[in-house]
Formats: sequence, C-alpha cells, structure tokens
Amino acid sequence: MINGSLYSLRVYGVRGVKINPTRKNVLGNKFLNMIVGGVNIFVTNPLPINTKIVNRLVEHYASEESVEVPAEELLEVLKYVGDIDNTDFDSSKFSYCISALREKRPTVKCRLIVRIDRNISRGTGTLLSPTDRKLGDKFNNDIVLTLYRVLGDVEKGWYGHPLWIPNIKFPDNTCFYNTTD
Repeated sequence: MINGSLYSLRVYGVRGVKINPTRKNVLGNKFLNMIVGGVNIFVTNPLPINTKIVNRLVEHYASEESVEVPAEELLEVLKYVGDIDNTDFDSSKFSYCISALREKRPTVKCRLIVRIDRNISRGTGTLLSPTDRKLGDKFNNDIVLTLYRVLGDVEKGWYGHPLWIPNIKFPDNTCFYNTTD
C-alpha cells in the first residue's frame, strides 16, 4: 500500500500536478509527521488552563490588527496554549519548528494576531473569522500565530470559563518532518 502511494506521488510529480498535503490523512502518519507551511493548523481540544498567564502575555496586543513580535514571544506563548492530548496541535513541536526555521532563515518574521471575548461554539472547525484568515494569508512569508480568547460558555460546548485557542501558520513552501518509532 505504501509503495503504491509513493509511486502515485512520483507519477503526479512527473506530470507536474501540484500536491499540497495539508492534512495528516494525506500521508500515513504512523511513523512520519509533517508540518506544512501555508496551512492554518488549529486545535481540536484546546487547553482549558493558563488563561490568566496568556492574558498577561498578549492581551495588550488585542487592539492591534496584527503585530510583528520577536520569536521569543511566540515561543513563550506556545508554552501555555495547545491541545489537551497534543494530537492536532503539539506546541512543543511548533516551538522546535520556529527555532529551526530561525536558524535556517534568521530574517523570518513572527506575527501575532490577538482577538478577545469571542463567543464561538466548540466544534466549528478552524474558528478563524474570514477577516482574520485573509489577514494571516497576507503574511505568507512569516510565522503567524493567531490567538482567540473565547468566552467559554457551557452552552457553546466549552468549559464554563474563558480560554485561549491558538492557530499557527508557517511560511509558504516550508515543511517540517518529525519521525516517531
């Protein structure tokens, strides 16, 4: 099965068909995990903790449309946000990707988009508004971390208190590989 899939990918490459693997089900991820640039990566089960810490780190950016920040700020925020079980959004892996990209491309810019008091239902997919999606897409050569602080209402499927939901996008045409045993 894997050999057949690899053959198909090679055939597409020879034919000039562009393939952009944007979801983990495109390639078997039992042993190889890919993080692809130009794609919004979002949390399915966001951490319901650390809200006050993240508030202190980013709330002052909420009045800005977007802001360029040092990579260290993104790395600090990523310590406190993520996925409960690290399946869809493993903050530590993203931190390694940021560090690796900075080493290869020291001029890469980091951008932060912060929105507060969103009243969004759980399970709606990416959660990005069309406006914020377009805004993030303008910075296709930058690392973009979008943070939404949702109100967290139980009626909306949350935990009954505010929480931060991250969405990260790496520069177009970048790809990171992580192998597991």
